[in-house]
Amino acid sequence: GCNTSFSVTSDGGVFQWQLYNGSSWTDLSDSGIYSGTTSATLIITGARPSDNGNQYRVILSNPSFVCGIVTSDTATLTVQVNTIITNRRITYRVRKN
Repeated sequence: GCNTSFSVTSDGGVFQWQLYNGSSWTDLSDSGIYSGTTSATLIITGARPSDNGNQYRVILSNPSFVCGIVTSDTATLTVQVNTIITNRRITYRVRKN
């Protein structure tokens, strides 16, 4: 249920966020937990523990670039889950600080 975002800074162009699926990079679309997949900011809403370690990058294309296409560095999602300790009928929630 965690929310976060990844952002890049650019003077414009066309953005496409991608997810590494373990063997190749796949384009993301605005569905499920993702929005802003074609903007400078990828928003992840409701990330699950199973999303921990996902790797993301953005492809930026702009006709004014000499190369035409620029690929960002890889960003890794880290999901930290609060620890829950239950003893009989008492539940304690522990926060890391």
